[in-house]
Amino acid sequence: MIHASDFFVHPQLIVGIPCFNEDKYIGETLTSLIKQTLKDFIVVISDNASTDKTSLICKEFCSTDNRFYYVCQPKNIGAGNNFTYIYQNSSSPYFMFLGAHDVLDLEFLSIHMSTLEGDRDCVLSYSSTQWIDESSKNMYTTGGSNLEAIEGSPLVRYIKSVVLIDECTAINQVFRRKALEGLNFENVIGGDHIVLSRLIYKGKINKDTECFYKRRDFQVRPSTQMERITGSREQKIDYYAFINAYLQDFYNLRNNYLEKSLLGVIIYILLRDRFISDNLIIRKIACFIKFFLNIKK
Repeated sequence: MIHASDFFVHPQLIVGIPCFNEDKYIGETLTSLIKQTLKDFIVVISDNASTDKTSLICKEFCSTDNRFYYVCQPKNIGAGNNFTYIYQNSSSPYFMFLGAHDVLDLEFLSIHMSTLEGDRDCVLSYSSTQWIDESSKNMYTTGGSNLEAIEGSPLVRYIKSVVLIDECTAINQVFRRKALEGLNFENVIGGDHIVLSRLIYKGKINKDTECFYKRRDFQVRPSTQMERITGSREQKIDYYAFINAYLQDFYNLRNNYLEKSLLGVIIYILLRDRFISDNLIIRKIACFIKFFLNIKK
């Protein structure tokens, strides 16, 4: 359905697909959704003003399946804002971002929804990643940073996640929307890290090994990462903006001012050491923190 409304509602699950110039792959992505054994969900596609045949393909799917909704942005607002648009203009207990060039195993949604509905403490259910090439051939598999293995209190899990999150494919899988209440989606490099740290703080993470999330591995991309995120060729990577966004989200999770200040310093040191790594003193303090918290990487 070509949708003019600004808000989408479903009693169970919404799958959001931000896209831009994906006519080579989005048909395969949408077909994998149609073939899911779970049928009770809707799909919201937000097209970032594509200039290829993405629009025609999406409209064709929407015309044959009333679970599919298509919106076209008037201009390229960047992938970050496009993700935010779908999330903030929808309502459902469970949500999933799906890459417009990625593919799901047939049982993917059924398995993860069953896990989340069966365990109220679980906030994210994800699978290992099967990487595929541009012709959809299997390449290799990865474990998604093994988020489920990050243990401790919510605070300890959050601090550990700052160091341990590497592969962020879990951001494209099924989570409990309530766990992200109050999160401000920031248009910065590494925004997926911030979302995953919050989910790790909020509750249990489950990893399923029975099905795969199939992620496309591109040898060459026509645009830089920041251009895809922001929609602007002039935008440069700013890790200080990323660290600031990380800290702001952490501060929003805690109420005690002294606690926020002290732990915020620890998180700042770990992030600066990992992503900027320009100061020997910072590096030594970060090593001590990781030793004290038994963070091994």
